Amino acid sequence: MAYSLHFSALVVKYLPFFAVLRRPAAWLFTGALLGAHPARSQAPDLLAATYYVTGWLPLGGPTLGEEAPHLLAAPAPIPLTVGQSVKTTAASDEAQLYTFHMMAGQVAHVVADQQGADVVVTAQDPNDQPLAEVDNPNGSKGLEILWLQAATAGNYRVAVHPLEKNSTGTYQITLEAVRAATPADAQRLRAQQLMAEGRKLRGALTLRASSAAERQAATDKFAATYATWHELKDVREANLAMLSLAITSANAALVAAKLPSSTNKMTVYYSPGFEARALAIRANLEPALAFLTTKLHVSPVVNLAILNQAGWLLPHPQLQIPYGTPHSVPGLVLLPATLEFDKAVVAALKSGLTASQLRALEAAGGFIEQQMQAYFEDIAYHEMGHLYAYDYGVKAPTHWISEFLATYLMESYLIEN
Repeated sequence: MAYSLHFSALVVKYLPFFAVLRRPAAWLFTGALLGAHPARSQAPDLLAATYYVTGWLPLGGPTLGEEAPHLLAAPAPIPLTVGQSVKTTAASDEAQLYTFHMMAGQVAHVVADQQGADVVVTAQDPNDQPLAEVDNPNGSKGLEILWLQAATAGNYRVAVHPLEKNSTGTYQITLEAVRAATPADAQRLRAQQLMAEGRKLRGALTLRASSAAERQAATDKFAATYATWHELKDVREANLAMLSLAITSANAALVAAKLPSSTNKMTVYYSPGFEARALAIRANLEPALAFLTTKLHVSPVVNLAILNQAGWLLPHPQLQIPYGTPHSVPGLVLLPATLEFDKAVVAALKSGLTASQLRALEAAGGFIEQQMQAYFEDIAYHEMGHLYAYDYGVKAPTHWISEFLATYLMESYLIEN
């Protein structure tokens, strides 16, 4: 079923684009794709696949990093001692308070293990002044780790509440340590603060629209967070910082990961070992870049990433797009470095065609393998069209119109060139 949806989605999403390539085998090839695929008689599957693809990157996008509402703490505070764990069911409209004593200069290490509840963890000093907040992009599973340093002696409080209203679930909170501070603790506290500042700056951003200055400010915070945790060799926290960085800026995530790159009119990032393929694809796309910039009088950031399966989700881990599917995120067009998916589609296609159909297809425009590779690489023009349409300010009311606009812009280039 998963393969059926993925394959059908690709055909439906890019069918109009492929038709305008003016290749001799275009319509015959596309018809064979639809006819050979097992989803051809499953309309519900095809409709689901259509939404699956066009819903990946909705125009306008979800708001990222929204701050959770401030909630009043109704239950009485629960005292914590070092090494003690308390399992709690998160209520939808209230925070649970926990309290423990610290001497001036000490550092506390608090861990909230999310077991179905996506929670925000905040800390206050003895005078109820806010000290820190953590909410990593790990959903309702995984750890929220809070570091806290006492300026004065007294009872410090930690509040835990659900990220969203009307949500429930459980979590387990543990006071791991209260101890004297170490030099590494200063770095941990700084990284935690940078992460919180980045999240606040990102609060108004969307996947599709934001000013360059706003996005860069948030990007800088997350990049500094990643560098600090990486220096401390804290793999878990470094990965979470990288995830926040990728959500904010796909290009920044590739830079932070130190992927090989080459800059000409367009910067291309590529997985090690795929430089030749990356440079060849860039050479094909750069004339379209110049054409659209001249015609539309806009200059969006358009970079290219040619990634293998190991690095496929690096620029956009939150989207979980299957490997091999060409797509775009703000400022970046992504194509696969290897063609395993193409080969799987070719095998499925051939299995559904008769010998005479195969001969007719090859006579019209070459072998299926060649057509398939060209088909997927040419989708990069379509994805560039998305970036230009967004930068031009077109607000498509539906996903399908958004796809049409991207195809229209690329057809204008292909016809004139």
